[in-house]
Amino acid sequence: MEQDSLPRIGNVEFKRVFHTDSLTGENDYFGCLLADADGRICHDTGGWTWLYSGSLVDGIWDARVRRFNLFTLVTEPAARVLAPEGAERWTAIHLVITLSDDLTVAFYSTGDEILAALSPSPQGPFVRDPNFALSPSGGWETGSLEIDGGFVPIEKKSTGLKLWLLYDNLGEGTSGQNGWAEVHISLKEQRVSLVGRHPDNPLKLMLPDRLAARTGGNLDRTVRIDGRHPLFYLSKPSRREYRMALALSDDPLFQTVDANVELEGCLGNETFLEKQQFYMHNGLLNVIYEAGHSKTDCRTGLRRYRLRTLTPEEPVSQEIAT
Repeated sequence: MEQDSLPRIGNVEFKRVFHTDSLTGENDYFGCLLADADGRICHDTGGWTWLYSGSLVDGIWDARVRRFNLFTLVTEPAARVLAPEGAERWTAIHLVITLSDDLTVAFYSTGDEILAALSPSPQGPFVRDPNFALSPSGGWETGSLEIDGGFVPIEKKSTGLKLWLLYDNLGEGTSGQNGWAEVHISLKEQRVSLVGRHPDNPLKLMLPDRLAARTGGNLDRTVRIDGRHPLFYLSKPSRREYRMALALSDDPLFQTVDANVELEGCLGNETFLEKQQFYMHNGLLNVIYEAGHSKTDCRTGLRRYRLRTLTPEEPVSQEIAT
Protein backbone atom coordinates (compact mmCIF):
# COMPACT_ATOMS: atom_id res chain seq x y z
CA MET A 1 0.00 0.00 0.00
CA GLU A 2 1.37 3.40 -0.93
CA GLN A 3 2.19 5.81 1.87
CA ASP A 4 1.55 9.54 2.01
CA SER A 5 4.08 11.64 0.15
CA LEU A 6 7.42 12.17 1.81
CA PRO A 7 9.39 15.43 1.57
CA ARG A 8 10.07 16.58 -1.96
CA ILE A 9 13.70 16.86 -3.00
CA GLY A 10 14.37 19.07 -5.98
CA ASN A 11 11.48 18.39 -8.37
CA VAL A 12 10.97 14.80 -7.23
CA GLU A 13 8.40 13.44 -4.79
CA PHE A 14 8.87 10.12 -2.97
CA LYS A 15 6.17 7.61 -2.03
CA ARG A 16 7.11 4.56 -0.02
CA VAL A 17 5.38 1.47 -1.42
CA PHE A 18 7.14 -1.32 0.51
CA HIS A 19 9.08 -1.81 3.75
CA THR A 20 10.61 -4.66 5.69
CA ASP A 21 12.85 -4.34 8.74
CA SER A 22 13.91 -7.99 8.66
CA LEU A 23 14.81 -8.95 5.10
CA THR A 24 17.25 -11.73 6.03
CA GLY A 25 16.05 -12.59 9.54
CA GLU A 26 17.23 -11.99 13.10
CA ASN A 27 20.81 -11.12 14.01
CA ASP A 28 21.85 -10.49 10.41
CA TYR A 29 22.99 -6.89 9.88
CA PHE A 30 23.31 -5.40 6.39
CA GLY A 31 26.84 -4.82 5.15
CA CYS A 32 26.68 -4.07 1.43
CA LEU A 33 25.91 -5.37 -2.04
CA LEU A 34 28.66 -6.39 -4.45
CA ALA A 35 29.84 -3.52 -6.70
CA ASP A 36 31.89 -3.45 -9.89
CA ALA A 37 34.80 -1.11 -10.60
CA ASP A 38 32.41 1.57 -11.89
CA GLY A 39 30.39 1.61 -8.67
CA ARG A 40 27.37 -0.24 -10.04
CA ILE A 41 25.65 -3.02 -8.12
CA CYS A 42 26.60 -6.32 -9.79
CA HIS A 43 23.87 -8.77 -10.76
CA ASP A 44 23.06 -11.28 -13.46
CA THR A 45 20.07 -11.04 -15.79
CA GLY A 46 17.87 -12.76 -13.24
CA GLY A 47 18.76 -10.28 -10.48
CA TRP A 48 21.13 -12.47 -8.46
CA THR A 49 24.02 -10.78 -6.66
CA TRP A 50 26.07 -11.18 -3.47
CA LEU A 51 24.89 -9.62 -0.21
CA TYR A 52 27.39 -9.12 2.62
CA SER A 53 26.13 -9.10 6.18
CA GLY A 54 27.16 -10.29 9.64
CA SER A 55 25.99 -11.72 12.94
CA LEU A 56 26.82 -11.45 16.62
CA VAL A 57 28.25 -14.81 17.73
CA ASP A 58 29.92 -15.38 21.09
CA GLY A 59 30.22 -11.65 21.61
CA ILE A 60 31.87 -10.81 18.25
CA TRP A 61 30.42 -9.33 15.06
CA ASP A 62 31.61 -11.34 12.07
CA ALA A 63 31.12 -10.95 8.29
CA ARG A 64 29.11 -13.23 6.02
CA VAL A 65 28.02 -13.51 2.40
CA ARG A 66 25.01 -15.01 0.66
CA ARG A 67 23.34 -14.98 -2.72
CA PHE A 68 20.51 -12.46 -2.90
CA ASN A 69 18.00 -11.63 -5.62
CA LEU A 70 17.56 -7.89 -6.11
CA PHE A 71 14.28 -8.38 -8.00
CA THR A 72 12.43 -10.99 -5.92
CA LEU A 73 14.21 -10.40 -2.57
CA VAL A 74 14.84 -14.14 -2.24
CA THR A 75 17.82 -14.91 0.00
CA GLU A 76 20.00 -17.99 0.34
CA PRO A 77 21.86 -19.16 3.48
CA ALA A 78 24.90 -17.13 4.51
CA ALA A 79 28.47 -18.36 5.06
CA ARG A 80 31.12 -16.69 7.23
CA VAL A 81 33.93 -15.01 5.26
CA LEU A 82 35.76 -12.99 7.93
CA ALA A 83 35.92 -12.94 11.74
CA PRO A 84 37.82 -10.65 14.15
CA GLU A 85 41.44 -11.38 14.95
CA GLY A 86 43.83 -9.77 17.42
CA ALA A 87 42.72 -6.27 18.44
CA GLU A 88 39.76 -6.22 16.00
CA ARG A 89 36.42 -5.82 17.77
CA TRP A 90 34.42 -6.68 14.67
CA THR A 91 34.76 -7.29 10.94
CA ALA A 92 31.89 -5.20 9.53
CA ILE A 93 32.22 -5.33 5.74
CA HIS A 94 30.51 -2.32 4.11
CA LEU A 95 32.15 -2.15 0.67
CA VAL A 96 33.10 -4.98 -1.69
CA ILE A 97 34.43 -4.33 -5.21
CA THR A 98 35.04 -7.03 -7.81
CA LEU A 99 37.85 -5.97 -10.16
CA SER A 100 38.66 -9.08 -12.20
CA ASP A 101 38.02 -12.80 -12.45
CA ASP A 102 40.55 -13.40 -9.68
CA LEU A 103 40.39 -10.33 -7.43
CA THR A 104 37.64 -9.00 -5.17
CA VAL A 105 38.45 -6.47 -2.44
CA ALA A 106 36.47 -5.99 0.76
CA PHE A 107 36.82 -2.99 3.06
CA TYR A 108 35.73 -3.48 6.65
CA SER A 109 35.51 -1.70 10.00
CA THR A 110 37.14 -3.11 13.13
CA GLY A 111 35.67 -0.75 15.74
CA ASP A 112 38.74 1.52 15.51
CA GLU A 113 39.95 1.73 11.91
CA ILE A 114 39.29 0.57 8.35
CA LEU A 115 41.13 -2.42 6.90
CA ALA A 116 41.03 -4.34 3.61
CA ALA A 117 40.84 -8.01 2.70
CA LEU A 118 41.19 -9.78 -0.65
CA SER A 119 39.73 -12.86 -2.28
CA PRO A 120 39.89 -14.49 -5.72
CA SER A 121 36.06 -14.46 -5.83
CA PRO A 122 33.14 -12.46 -4.37
CA GLN A 123 32.08 -15.35 -2.13
CA GLY A 124 35.45 -15.47 -0.35
CA PRO A 125 37.15 -16.50 1.78
CA PHE A 126 38.93 -13.16 2.32
CA VAL A 127 42.54 -12.70 3.44
CA ARG A 128 43.65 -9.49 5.13
CA ASP A 129 45.96 -7.06 3.35
CA PRO A 130 48.62 -6.35 6.00
CA ASN A 131 49.72 -3.10 4.33
CA PHE A 132 46.43 -1.18 4.34
CA ALA A 133 44.88 0.72 7.24
CA LEU A 134 42.85 3.92 7.43
CA SER A 135 43.09 5.16 11.01
CA PRO A 136 41.88 8.36 12.75
CA SER A 137 44.26 11.25 12.08
CA GLY A 138 42.84 13.91 14.40
CA GLY A 139 40.83 17.00 13.57
CA TRP A 140 37.31 16.03 12.55
CA GLU A 141 38.31 12.34 12.60
CA THR A 142 37.62 11.83 16.29
CA GLY A 143 36.61 8.45 17.69
CA SER A 144 36.69 5.51 15.30
CA LEU A 145 36.58 5.39 11.51
CA GLU A 146 34.07 3.27 9.56
CA ILE A 147 33.97 2.27 5.93
CA ASP A 148 30.88 3.27 3.94
CA GLY A 149 29.30 1.72 0.87
CA GLY A 150 30.38 4.31 -1.70
CA PHE A 151 33.35 5.11 -3.90
CA VAL A 152 34.08 7.17 -7.00
CA PRO A 153 36.59 5.86 -9.58
CA ILE A 154 39.50 8.17 -10.37
CA GLU A 155 41.26 6.01 -12.96
CA LYS A 156 40.58 2.48 -14.12
CA LYS A 157 43.27 0.54 -16.01
CA SER A 158 44.16 -3.06 -16.70
CA THR A 159 46.76 -2.74 -13.93
CA GLY A 160 44.36 -1.59 -11.24
CA LEU A 161 41.91 0.95 -9.91
CA LYS A 162 42.40 4.38 -8.34
CA LEU A 163 39.39 5.59 -6.39
CA TRP A 164 37.95 7.95 -3.81
CA LEU A 165 36.77 5.82 -0.90
CA LEU A 166 33.86 7.09 1.22
CA TYR A 167 34.26 6.74 4.98
CA ASP A 168 33.00 8.37 8.17
CA ASN A 169 33.89 8.86 11.79
CA LEU A 170 31.91 7.84 14.86
CA GLY A 171 32.64 10.51 17.43
CA GLU A 172 31.51 11.43 20.90
CA GLY A 173 27.76 11.17 21.46
CA THR A 174 27.36 9.36 18.09
CA SER A 175 28.44 12.47 16.21
CA GLY A 176 30.27 12.15 12.90
CA GLN A 177 30.73 13.19 9.28
CA ASN A 178 31.74 11.72 5.92
CA GLY A 179 35.00 12.12 4.03
CA TRP A 180 37.01 10.80 1.06
CA ALA A 181 40.27 8.86 1.05
CA GLU A 182 42.31 8.24 -2.11
CA VAL A 183 43.06 4.52 -2.45
CA HIS A 184 44.90 2.54 -5.13
CA ILE A 185 44.28 -1.16 -5.79
CA SER A 186 46.95 -3.02 -7.75
CA LEU A 187 45.77 -6.00 -9.79
CA LYS A 188 49.30 -7.25 -10.42
CA GLU A 189 50.49 -7.09 -6.82
CA GLN A 190 46.99 -7.66 -5.37
CA ARG A 191 47.59 -4.98 -2.78
CA VAL A 192 45.62 -1.98 -1.49
CA SER A 193 47.39 1.33 -0.80
CA LEU A 194 46.25 4.45 1.02
CA VAL A 195 47.44 7.61 -0.79
CA GLY A 196 45.80 10.30 1.36
CA ARG A 197 42.67 12.25 2.31
CA HIS A 198 40.69 14.69 0.21
CA PRO A 199 41.81 18.25 1.11
CA ASP A 200 38.22 19.43 1.53
CA ASN A 201 37.10 16.77 4.02
CA PRO A 202 34.61 16.48 5.63
CA LEU A 203 31.65 16.66 3.23
CA LYS A 204 29.33 19.60 3.86
CA LEU A 205 26.19 17.52 4.44
CA MET A 206 25.28 18.52 7.98
CA LEU A 207 21.80 20.02 8.18
CA PRO A 208 21.09 22.81 10.71
CA ASP A 209 20.93 21.71 14.37
CA ARG A 210 22.00 18.16 13.53
CA LEU A 211 24.45 16.02 15.48
CA ALA A 212 25.74 13.90 12.60
CA ALA A 213 25.80 13.43 8.83
CA ARG A 214 27.58 10.10 8.40
CA THR A 215 27.43 6.53 6.98
CA GLY A 216 27.01 7.59 3.36
CA GLY A 217 25.78 5.02 0.85
CA ASN A 218 26.75 3.81 -2.60
CA LEU A 219 27.23 6.12 -5.58
CA ASP A 220 25.95 4.39 -8.72
CA ARG A 221 26.69 7.04 -11.34
CA THR A 222 24.15 5.52 -13.77
CA VAL A 223 21.29 6.51 -11.43
CA ARG A 224 20.07 10.11 -11.27
CA ILE A 225 17.37 11.74 -9.18
CA ASP A 226 16.18 15.06 -10.54
CA GLY A 227 19.11 14.80 -12.97
CA ARG A 228 21.75 14.71 -10.23
CA HIS A 229 23.82 12.21 -8.26
CA PRO A 230 22.05 10.88 -5.14
CA LEU A 231 23.77 10.15 -1.83
CA PHE A 232 21.84 8.58 1.03
CA TYR A 233 23.29 9.14 4.49
CA LEU A 234 22.39 9.13 8.20
CA SER A 235 21.25 12.44 9.71
CA LYS A 236 20.83 12.68 13.49
CA PRO A 237 18.78 15.42 15.16
CA SER A 238 19.87 13.99 18.53
CA ARG A 239 21.75 11.03 19.94
CA ARG A 240 18.78 8.63 19.73
CA GLU A 241 17.05 10.01 16.63
CA TYR A 242 17.89 8.49 13.25
CA ARG A 243 16.82 9.92 9.89
CA MET A 244 17.38 8.59 6.38
CA ALA A 245 18.62 11.67 4.51
CA LEU A 246 19.28 12.26 0.83
CA ALA A 247 21.57 14.78 -0.85
CA LEU A 248 21.74 15.59 -4.58
CA SER A 249 24.67 17.07 -6.47
CA ASP A 250 26.03 17.55 -9.98
CA ASP A 251 29.40 16.61 -8.48
CA PRO A 252 29.92 12.88 -7.73
CA LEU A 253 32.24 13.88 -4.86
CA PHE A 254 29.54 16.13 -3.35
CA GLN A 255 31.83 19.10 -2.86
CA THR A 256 28.72 21.13 -3.61
CA VAL A 257 25.24 20.07 -2.53
CA ASP A 258 22.24 21.20 -4.58
CA ALA A 259 19.49 19.67 -2.42
CA ASN A 260 19.51 17.99 0.99
CA VAL A 261 16.53 16.64 2.97
CA GLU A 262 15.62 14.10 5.63
CA LEU A 263 13.19 11.66 4.03
CA GLU A 264 11.98 9.68 7.04
CA GLY A 265 13.05 7.96 10.23
CA CYS A 266 12.77 4.50 11.75
CA LEU A 267 9.79 2.31 10.87
CA GLY A 268 8.25 -0.75 12.47
CA ASN A 269 10.50 -2.22 15.16
CA GLU A 270 13.60 -0.33 14.03
CA THR A 271 15.67 1.44 16.67
CA PHE A 272 18.23 2.82 14.21
CA LEU A 273 19.00 2.84 10.48
CA GLU A 274 22.23 3.47 8.59
CA LYS A 275 24.57 2.22 5.81
CA GLN A 276 22.02 2.68 3.00
CA GLN A 277 22.64 1.46 -0.54
CA PHE A 278 20.27 1.82 -3.49
CA TYR A 279 19.38 0.26 -6.82
CA MET A 280 16.57 0.66 -9.36
CA HIS A 281 14.19 -2.12 -10.42
CA ASN A 282 10.92 -1.91 -12.34
CA GLY A 283 10.96 1.87 -12.02
CA LEU A 284 11.18 1.74 -8.22
CA LEU A 285 14.05 2.97 -6.08
CA ASN A 286 15.14 0.25 -3.64
CA VAL A 287 17.04 1.34 -0.52
CA ILE A 288 18.62 -1.48 1.50
CA TYR A 289 20.16 -0.67 4.88
CA GLU A 290 21.20 -1.79 8.35
CA ALA A 291 18.24 -1.76 10.74
CA GLY A 292 18.69 -2.04 14.49
CA HIS A 293 16.19 -3.91 16.64
CA SER A 294 18.37 -3.94 19.76
CA LYS A 295 22.06 -3.65 20.67
CA THR A 296 22.47 -7.38 20.03
CA ASP A 297 20.02 -7.79 17.14
CA CYS A 298 20.90 -5.78 14.02
CA ARG A 299 19.07 -6.71 10.83
CA THR A 300 18.71 -5.86 7.14
CA GLY A 301 15.91 -3.51 6.12
CA LEU A 302 14.61 -2.54 2.68
CA ARG A 303 12.31 0.21 1.47
CA ARG A 304 10.94 0.75 -2.02
CA TYR A 305 9.94 4.17 -3.31
CA ARG A 306 7.99 5.36 -6.31
CA LEU A 307 9.43 8.63 -7.60
CA ARG A 308 7.34 11.26 -9.33
CA THR A 309 8.69 14.35 -11.07
CA LEU A 310 6.57 17.36 -10.14
CA THR A 311 5.91 20.57 -11.96
CA PRO A 312 7.51 23.71 -10.47
CA GLU A 313 4.03 25.02 -9.56
CA GLU A 314 3.23 22.15 -7.20
CA PRO A 315 3.77 22.99 -3.50
CA VAL A 316 6.76 21.67 -1.58
CA SER A 317 5.96 19.43 1.39
CA GLN A 318 7.82 20.37 4.57
CA GLU A 319 6.75 17.30 6.55
CA ILE A 320 9.34 14.74 7.68
CA ALA A 321 7.82 11.29 8.22
CA THR A 322 8.60 9.47 11.48
